[in-house]
Amino acid sequence: MWKSHKSNLDYSFLNWYFIVTLRNTNPTYGDDMLSPAKPMEPRNQVSFKIPASTKNRIEQLAAATRRTKTFIIEEAIDQYLVLNEWQLKSIQDGLRDLDEGKVISQEKMIEHWEGKIAGTVD
Repeated sequence: MWKSHKSNLDYSFLNWYFIVTLRNTNPTYGDDMLSPAKPMEPRNQVSFKIPASTKNRIEQLAAATRRTKTFIIEEAIDQYLVLNEWQLKSIQDGLRDLDEGKVISQEKMIEHWEGKIAGTVD
């Protein structure tokens, strides 16, 4: 396990990340395989204040991954948006299913899952 000499953060997950990054860099699209492949978009500047401890964490991660602070912040924002957009869409889909009558009783759901559990091999 590799630890930064400046902190107690564990950076051992980065070995895989570096391999993926080095093999999949394409300047026309996302910075690496973990970013969505999309053409470069026009850039806009955003300014906001964050706690000093968060800024330090961003700087440490940027140094450990040899990325810019901008990259780290953009990735964090993008991952937050993807997760929350997915969650909102799932809620909206569930509400639409409810409106369309695509529901089952709790008893049937329990029966369904108990059947699945009984059929599994531990």
